[in-house]
Amino acid sequence: MRVRRHPRLAETPTAEVASQPSPVPSREPTARPTAAPTAAPTATATPQPAVTIVDATFARGLTADFQPIDPGNTFQPGQTVHLAVTVQGRPVEGTVTARYYFRDEQILTTDFDMSEVNSDVLFTFDDNTFIGYTLTATNPLPISDNYRADILVDGTVVETLPFSIVPPSEAIASAIVTATLASGIDVANNPLNQSSTFLPGDTVFLVGRGNFGIASTLRAEWYRGIEQLEGGTRSLSLDENLTNSTFYFNFLPEGGWQPGDYAVALLLNDREVGRYPFSIAEASAMPPPELARAFVDTRLYEYPTGLFAIGIPQDWRLEDDSSAESANLTWTSSTNNMLVNVNIVQRSIGDTDLGSVLTQEITAAFGRQPDFQISSPQLQPDGSVLVGFRARTDTADSLLMQGNAYAEQLGDTFSVLVLIAPSDQFEALWDAGLSGIANSYTVDPTARLRRRKPWLRALVSSSPTPSRRVYLQSICRKAGA
Repeated sequence: MRVRRHPRLAETPTAEVASQPSPVPSREPTARPTAAPTAAPTATATPQPAVTIVDATFARGLTADFQPIDPGNTFQPGQTVHLAVTVQGRPVEGTVTARYYFRDEQILTTDFDMSEVNSDVLFTFDDNTFIGYTLTATNPLPISDNYRADILVDGTVVETLPFSIVPPSEAIASAIVTATLASGIDVANNPLNQSSTFLPGDTVFLVGRGNFGIASTLRAEWYRGIEQLEGGTRSLSLDENLTNSTFYFNFLPEGGWQPGDYAVALLLNDREVGRYPFSIAEASAMPPPELARAFVDTRLYEYPTGLFAIGIPQDWRLEDDSSAESANLTWTSSTNNMLVNVNIVQRSIGDTDLGSVLTQEITAAFGRQPDFQISSPQLQPDGSVLVGFRARTDTADSLLMQGNAYAEQLGDTFSVLVLIAPSDQFEALWDAGLSGIANSYTVDPTARLRRRKPWLRALVSSSPTPSRRVYLQSICRKAGA
């Protein structure tokens, strides 16, 4: 279900948003346990009953007899992680295990049975057994200091060795420049309605800008107190160097937020670089009964061809100006001067910016009205856009109106939904029922159309009747859920 809501007017944004978060690459490592005893002994002794680890060393390579080459515990994302383990003597029984972790997630376990190599070899105090382990990931491992390998003997951890994945040599230095909380983003990737207080149904955005080296990873984790919220963690991995680049993460828990205090932690290469607190306020009070009555007996209207459906109160007046090339329907309320218009045409805007097209349409329709204002287009999670606008009628009563206009491209079907009401009542009317109308709107791009006439211009008349006044809007937004 898609949810269209009405936010408050925002100040001019100060940051931009560009990229959509994507998950950390999956890891499917492989292992190569190998062992090589030293030369055959010249003196014999009773087999040693226990396995003792003499040494364990990370390296960037191994010799043929599993000695470390270029020892060190830092590796670039695509490098193989080698681990050279030295076992005292030549025990004929026991299992030596290398178990690798990323944070606390086990990513590989490799067992080595000593009996497979030393069962026929006599033990001397001068000889040791050497084991080589390798960790090779199908996809590059994320940059992080939070890796480790546990060495176990017969299931008991005897040594823990940390290691790190570091940026590749060609990566620029990564750093966060700015980050802020907002209730949305526009098509220019600016944060909208920057705030630290939100409502239970709001999608909360963390929007920022920074410099990011190749193979860098950003992650957002959402918390209520010390409890990490399930389903909120998202990661963004970069495959190129980016300077002054924008990013955003957003989250709305299933069922909405509970009132209270929260925070979102931002991690760069698995290190927390910022924590941004916010609060969820109680939902607004129920709308006044006299406003709610304007939306009683709402029923689903279905276009005859199945092109779209929308929930409309039964006592609202319908004007159908559809043609063979467009569906153009307008409903006006019997009270409160509200208007809802649906216009759908078979039109593909191609590479043209959807927000620019909608802005041009609204400006062409209402731009000559007194006190005209229009918001920046707001990109919605489902790919549609929203613009808010405000203008005054040129009638004797000179009403200041507000409106929300939503545009979306579905295949070769271009759809615009407009909802208009008096500006001084828009918030209350939105809560009372306009939001429900907006949320009920669905389009089937496979259905056919009918005739065509100009649509938004028909809403502006030089001698408007009360039901066809120019009802203009304030900033709103539509969010995917």
